[in-house]
Amino acid sequence: MISLPNSSAKFSFFVLENSSAKPQVAISACLNGEAVRYDGSSKTLATTTTFLSTALDLLPICPEVGAGMPMPRPPMQLVDNNGQIAAIGRDDKTLNPTAALLRFRQQSIDPLSLSLCGYIFKSRSPSCGVSSTPIFDSTDELIGIGSGLQAAYVQQTMPWLPIREEQQLTSEKQCEQFIFQCRLLQD
Repeated sequence: MISLPNSSAKFSFFVLENSSAKPQVAISACLNGEAVRYDGSSKTLATTTTFLSTALDLLPICPEVGAGMPMPRPPMQLVDNNGQIAAIGRDDKTLNPTAALLRFRQQSIDPLSLSLCGYIFKSRSPSCGVSSTPIFDSTDELIGIGSGLQAAYVQQTMPWLPIREEQQLTSEKQCEQFIFQCRLLQD
């Protein structure tokens, strides 16, 4: 059991009020158990219920749903077109929700920039992958790995923010370290 978040004796706070407040952390909604993935499923992160939700105030965000896309929806991939990264339908190349996703990322993150203490992203996602998302060229040739549209925006606008993908939070120790970083930033 994680004792750090519930024990102010193990963490000296500069701001005493922060000792009882949970840090606000955004999380890909699918990792929080919401059925919002392209195929209508979730990818619940097991440590969310056992460790993270007890110590953190989790704020589920799904960029695709926030941008107005339905569930289920056609799968997307990131495509580099002359240096411009776009989210394009994997099977239907006419599907291009990039503009809506770019609008949503700013609307969802900018108001949180002062209160957010961390972000947990879904790996390999065209929106949420952190340096794990395949990037293709216009002929469907894999040309690299990068960050999804939402994750890239968070990395650019809030470089100090503790960020993890779900595979980096599978053990109690990994969760404790992330929670500590989030509490430190909150304080």
